[in-house]
Formats: sequence, structure tokens, C-alpha cells
Amino acid sequence: MEELLGFALGLGAVAILLFGLIGIAIYIFQSLVLMNYVKEQDGEYAWMAWLPFVDMYTYAGATYKGQDSAVSDLFKEPLPVWLYQWQTLVYTFGPLILSIIPVLIPISGLAVLFARFVLFGQVYKDSMRRYGVEITTPEQILITIIPLVAYFRLFGAMRNGTTVI
Repeated sequence: MEELLGFALGLGAVAILLFGLIGIAIYIFQSLVLMNYVKEQDGEYAWMAWLPFVDMYTYAGATYKGQDSAVSDLFKEPLPVWLYQWQTLVYTFGPLILSIIPVLIPISGLAVLFARFVLFGQVYKDSMRRYGVEITTPEQILITIIPLVAYFRLFGAMRNGTTVI
């Protein structure tokens, strides 16, 4: 019995280490892509792509440089750029605020997915338009669920294309 427990604990430690290393590799890749994108767009504050919570602020700021608002494809109305820039705080603190009211706890996850679809999805679509790539709704849904796909696509567009806008 003790051998089985030791094996399970060892397997758990290996899994934690493996997933930790994969997480670090993904974070480094994401930060490098965002840093290069920001350098390409405006060059200012590209180092901020390495900071958690501020990386999306930098990404949206470079995409909408000089604009006060950006038109949401979903609502067909302009939303303020600061909302796109602070989207990470919406994902982080939105569920905490919604969980204060117990009835809203089940829908908080859906609310975060919807906010990610509207905010991150729109910044992603607008940044890809700069490279002449049009994003479809199914792809926007995919990057809402698996954001890493967006960074691979942005990386490919940056390597293969020239800026259109």
C-alpha cells in the first residue's frame, strides 16, 4: 500500500513539473509574439508584453494606437479602447464579482467566455486584418476557448505577410 502511495505521489510530482514547464514555454512563446507585434506596430513599451495583466493592455494599445474606440463586430457599435486594454482584469475579477451573488455563480464562466469572445476576439481580428487575414466566426470561437491558437496564427501572419494597414 505504501509503495502505491509513493508511486502516486511521484507521478503527481512529475505531472506538476511537466505541466509547469509546458506552461512556462507557452508563456514565453506568447510574450515573444506579443512583444514582436508591439515592436512592429509602434515599438513603444514592447517589454510590457512580458508582464501578466499588462500584456493584453499592450496588445490592444498597439492594435488601436491613436484611437479612442474600436467598432465591435458583434455589437456593431464602438467600444472604448480602454475596455479592450483592461480585458484581462475583466476575465480575472469578473467571476469574483459575479460570485458574490450565489445565483450568478453558474453563469460566471459563461460571462467570462462571452467577454473573451467580444474583447480578445475583436483585438485578435483587428490585429490580423493588419496582415490581410480575415477571421471567421468559427475561428473566433476557437480562439475564445483555446487562446494559444491566436498566438500561433498571429506569429504566422507576422512571419509571412506584410502589414496591410
